[in-house]
Amino acid sequence: MNRSRVVITGIGVISSLGSNMEEIITAIKENRVYFKQSSIIQNVLISPVSNFDFKDHIPRFKYLRYLPRSWQFIICAAKNAIIDSYVTKEDLEEAGLFVGVGPNVESIYKDPTKKALGLLSILPNTVSFCISNLFNIHGENLTISNACSSSLQAIGEGFLRIKRGAIKLALCGGGDSRLSRAGIYTYYMARVLKTIDQGDPSKVYAPFDRENSGFAPGEGGGFLVLEELTHAQKRGAKIYGEILGYSSSMDSENPTAPDIKAIWSSRCVKKAIERANLSKTDIEIIFSHGTGTPLNDEMEINLIKKIFLKHNPYISALKSWIGHIASGCGAVEMAIGIMAMKNKL
Repeated sequence: MNRSRVVITGIGVISSLGSNMEEIITAIKENRVYFKQSSIIQNVLISPVSNFDFKDHIPRFKYLRYLPRSWQFIICAAKNAIIDSYVTKEDLEEAGLFVGVGPNVESIYKDPTKKALGLLSILPNTVSFCISNLFNIHGENLTISNACSSSLQAIGEGFLRIKRGAIKLALCGGGDSRLSRAGIYTYYMARVLKTIDQGDPSKVYAPFDRENSGFAPGEGGGFLVLEELTHAQKRGAKIYGEILGYSSSMDSENPTAPDIKAIWSSRCVKKAIERANLSKTDIEIIFSHGTGTPLNDEMEINLIKKIFLKHNPYISALKSWIGHIASGCGAVEMAIGIMAMKNKL
């Protein structure tokens, strides 16, 4: 079986830190984050994207009326990744499209029957259709809606298709926003949100802190252009890095909480390392999920101890910078992590 090498040749991201590498790197260097109290529930902490307008990225799109804010981030981040990669229209025609998407929570208070194609605001694959329609993508495609892992799994699935020789190019990522009334209240009722009574909102959210009781929801989108190495080299593409391994798993124990013992998640990480033909001692940094909820933080620490106790790699928790972007967190954090490493931060 063909085992191609897979590299990253384009990055697109929209987050509370910024919507391009220069803005994001400047914010990180200046230690500048954007958290504030929600206007929906006053003591809830959120990390919104400021001054976002879909039409600034895509001036005209006839299906915009069916797109909630969360899906708009996905489409705009995809466009940014395509622009950054300088990939040709001909290559895009054959490219794969792998999208991680969350539910349209805004539709809870809206009647889809009031619009001619209201069904589009409910179907999760609407986002993939819109990206395909806008950018003329017709290759293998997959819409993934697996909660927080959705966009990272989209990247992993695109990686596998290229690795196995099925395609040469893939657009992979996702996004989300749960800052609407429906999103904030569903999180609040599940008792997973970080709340504050006083102090500077920008300085009170730190995953793995013993005082934490929940996460701060954020919003945004992130996409990577993945490419077979020789294909990228032939067209003179810039290369941000290489993806070596991927694995996924399910705890199957609780719909809203991880297995504290990290049995299956640790096996998943070990498989990813093995498939990459690496040793655990090769891992220099872990970009953790790091939500700030007591259950997740305990599980993740147990996972790290199971695998890396003697090695002690660095641990990054990017949600302390951009909040928890739900279905989009994996892709957005991967994009920002690559940018930070490229700039030696």
